[in-house]
Amino acid sequence: MLPLDTVWLLELGGGAARPVVLREQAMQTGLEMLGAAGVAGVMVDVWWGIVEHAGPGRYDWGAYRALFEAARRAGLRIQAVMSFHAAGANVGDTCTIPLPRWVLEAGERDPDIFFTDRAGVRNRECLSLGCDELPVLAGRSPVQAYVDFVRAFSTEFRPLLGETIAEITLGLGPAGELRYPSYPDGDGRWRFPGIGEFQCHDAYMLGALREAAAAAGRPEWGLGAPADAGRYNSLPHETEFFHDGWGGWDTEYGRFFLSWYSGMLLAHADRVLGAVREALTGPGWPRAPVIAGHMGVGAHPGPASRTEPAPATGPCARPGVRRVRYRPAAQLGVKLAGVHWGYNTRAHAAELTAGVYNTRHRDGYAAVMALLARHGAAAHFTCVEMRDCEQPPAAASGPEGLLSQVLRAAARHGVPLGGENALQRYDRAAFDRMADGAVGRNVLAGRLEKITFLRMGDLMIDNWDAFSGFLSRLRDAETVNENKGYDPLLQTPDGREKEWELGYERVKVGPTTNFVGNHMTQSAIDLVQAHLQKRDLDSRQGGQHLRLQSGGDAQGPQRVDDSGAVPEEQRRKLGAACSQAEATGQGQQTSTLVSPVDSAESLAQLR
Repeated sequence: MLPLDTVWLLELGGGAARPVVLREQAMQTGLEMLGAAGVAGVMVDVWWGIVEHAGPGRYDWGAYRALFEAARRAGLRIQAVMSFHAAGANVGDTCTIPLPRWVLEAGERDPDIFFTDRAGVRNRECLSLGCDELPVLAGRSPVQAYVDFVRAFSTEFRPLLGETIAEITLGLGPAGELRYPSYPDGDGRWRFPGIGEFQCHDAYMLGALREAAAAAGRPEWGLGAPADAGRYNSLPHETEFFHDGWGGWDTEYGRFFLSWYSGMLLAHADRVLGAVREALTGPGWPRAPVIAGHMGVGAHPGPASRTEPAPATGPCARPGVRRVRYRPAAQLGVKLAGVHWGYNTRAHAAELTAGVYNTRHRDGYAAVMALLARHGAAAHFTCVEMRDCEQPPAAASGPEGLLSQVLRAAARHGVPLGGENALQRYDRAAFDRMADGAVGRNVLAGRLEKITFLRMGDLMIDNWDAFSGFLSRLRDAETVNENKGYDPLLQTPDGREKEWELGYERVKVGPTTNFVGNHMTQSAIDLVQAHLQKRDLDSRQGGQHLRLQSGGDAQGPQRVDDSGAVPEEQRRKLGAACSQAEATGQGQQTSTLVSPVDSAESLAQLR
């Protein structure tokens, strides 16, 4: 990750300014060092407040053109973050870059375009999602302004899309992350490990809340955020709403409000992703076909994908016709925040105020990953270097459990997941955590597809030996995997069959594996099928690359014939057994049986 101030707005006097690359010669040297060390690419913020500083629709890409050319010469690819937020208000921000002046002036005329807390304090880091589709910016809506910016960027750098520019990451909130500005660090209102505050008291968010409450038949619920949810620096047990024992978060009203609040955030992501995707996959734009598994394990782009006729396959297809989906030539991506404090409580208060409806009894990241999968977008998650034991007890932090949950959700929905370190660290423990996430413990746990290290600068140069060692460690693991036949899904490094942890049971995985127990998820079985298909193991097994059996002795082993079909009678018995298990609280969210897919084309592939 490049420094926040890699590109800076140089004041020329008389109100004029132009973007420049700071420390240009040092930047070139640093990029060459990274390229020589084997780094694949760099992440860089493309600041709204710098590029569109002169006025609506007036873009200056000159500095970024020079930067991208320097990266190309160094053999590096670019992950360009469309930063529709201001710098200076978040942990680790080392400079201040405001929103465009004309946006701030629009906010002076209408302060409700900014997120607002219960006390009426406005947050000028980013725009309220409550006005996403309203013409509050010189006749344009915020979503229109975002799409115009990305379209102009893609037009300017069209020859680089999909080559030098590998990904366009869409900024969807503070720090570019998909969240509310619930824990503002820059102005002193919040300090770790405070729970933060709900940000829904601008006129546009309150209007949406009133409409939702009226539709629910409870207009009294539309007056604002819960009054008993504490302040920025409260701890969960100090509030009525987030208390683990009797908190309002687990009442009918609490579930209504949290569903609305998180739903507004997901709708914001859906609008921006859909609009950008539509703009960049139209006629004439460079784009890439999306095949099953191309974006990750089992990834299937949703309605946002554009389609065209192509030859059909499969028994149900019309001869000669098939729908082929496309994505922009450069991968689209989204940043997710690692809100780990309070994770080891029931309510997960800090996640709730940030807009992720994740509690001990509800998986909030499943909905996020499902949305990203529909748009064929990648995800990037922070705090991958942190360990539970490093956190103060009062914080009830669980960064390890949080990362595991996000990894599982991404794998289940086929979303490529990258990781970032939240703090710049060079100690062995941090590198171990990042490497564990990249290699993956097993297929159920998922793995990080790439790691973005924060950040290039003097501290990295001072610790170059440690950083180079970390790169070598990752590179060696990949080399062993690709060139020496070691498969981390199926084998341990010494070549023995690898054991999977499935609930409280352990099973071994091989080309003729029997999967036992009600703790094997449908998606996990699909993943292994796909992986074995990729390795062509099925060709040696006559189509029986997986043998599956139920977890209970009463049902007995499930026969799988050479065509991959399961006898109907046994399928019916197993379905009844699973229904009974679910009714007694066993085997929830699991499946014990899946037929091998008979078309290689429809199998997802592991990368």
